[in-house]
Amino acid sequence: QILRHRARRQTMPWSLEMFPVATCRGPLCVGGGLAEGSAVEVLAGHEDAWTLSLGHLWALAEVVILQILGTLVLAIVAGVSYAVKYFSGAGEWTQRVIIGASGIASLLAPMVVIERVGLTSKMARFQLSIFAILAFFRLVELLRSCGPKGFNMSARNFVIYCAASPEVMFDKEGQLVKVPPGKLVGIIYELCWNSILILLCLSIGRATNYAPLLTVEDPLALPLFGFPYALPSSWLQAASVYLMLYTSFTGQRLLIGMGGFDSAELMRNPLLRSTSVRDFWGRRWNLLIHSLMKRIFFKPLASGSRAKRHAGALAAFAASGLFHEYMWLVLSWESLGDSYWPGGPSLFFLVQFLLAACEASLEQTALGRMLAAMPSPVQTLCTTLAILPFGPAFLSGLRGMFLDNVAVLPTIGSAPHPRAFFAVSLRGGQAWMPMLLVLILATASFCATSRTSPKASPSEDGNDNRLKGG
Repeated sequence: QILRHRARRQTMPWSLEMFPVATCRGPLCVGGGLAEGSAVEVLAGHEDAWTLSLGHLWALAEVVILQILGTLVLAIVAGVSYAVKYFSGAGEWTQRVIIGASGIASLLAPMVVIERVGLTSKMARFQLSIFAILAFFRLVELLRSCGPKGFNMSARNFVIYCAASPEVMFDKEGQLVKVPPGKLVGIIYELCWNSILILLCLSIGRATNYAPLLTVEDPLALPLFGFPYALPSSWLQAASVYLMLYTSFTGQRLLIGMGGFDSAELMRNPLLRSTSVRDFWGRRWNLLIHSLMKRIFFKPLASGSRAKRHAGALAAFAASGLFHEYMWLVLSWESLGDSYWPGGPSLFFLVQFLLAACEASLEQTALGRMLAAMPSPVQTLCTTLAILPFGPAFLSGLRGMFLDNVAVLPTIGSAPHPRAFFAVSLRGGQAWMPMLLVLILATASFCATSRTSPKASPSEDGNDNRLKGG
């Protein structure tokens, strides 16, 4: 209202003249008297302007639609598979063939959707690949009866377990756990907080093209994967993956909680609280996949000697590498040259297994005790320096999605931007101020998240010191 009042009193367009270093430009300022036109037209010739982009609204809606349809398809597949397993009277081999074919079909479905329908964003492809992987592994659990206690106690239990991307929780009797009072408030807080964090992280990625301190965009083209210069870009990309997954699954946990059921958290602040490689993979990073790999691959092989435990861990890490190869393939489908390095994720997880095995071997030595006695921030730094040098082998397949997310999701950055909603043009030597503000806010937010994140207990989820990977 103030802007319109000022515009009526002036013969020239209003332009925030009361601020000595800023000029308001863009669609938001049209009501203040600026010339009509799209953001790109208004911002032409103003490369020093900073813009707030609201993202590609249709691409965001596409992801939501895929989430709804994917959940419905998973529920149908789960119901049919459960009926085949327990009500059809079919022989064991017939059950394996039908349920196995359903699992394979779930892996092929994303390619068919991409070719037949076409998708606006790579984020939608990523969502499809997650659905396919979860459907496949949960059908494997159904065939082998190796899921959490109670997951196959009834058709209702299995349909809810399979259709929910976050892992719903069961009590000791195998019944679905009701969401505790007040937990939804905490989930809403996490969702809002992480939405701000992902805005800041994407804004830094937009400003640096996700390659800070690098002269080339792809560290794979450099010796030693660009080490040590690629460490900032690898950490930024890992933070983007963490925030994207955590925010998405937190939103789904909110919906599950509104339905009355409790679900397990996906992450426990792995980037800022991990004290070892095994702590990172076993107690903090993507606990949904950790639980699946542990039940399907580790436990069947790990009972007994240390050699068997190492074999189980190797199987879990190898399976992690293979299904990430599949996910990167879906992301690059119809454009296989799009930064995806076949074999890169498998190599990365093989190295992680070796690091975890070496760490376990050193645990009872003087060196291991010395490392365990170090302050937690030093342990986190050592863990980061152990994992991230090999990060480009894993993250290169996601680079196309990172750059796509900058255009699809809301960001703050320099103009021009094809979807800018609001812009402030800074004069003189002030153009660095918004990025400094973004960096300060991002650092403060990550530190605050580190302080409020719950600590991982050695006894949580039944984990012990023999496995922290997969």
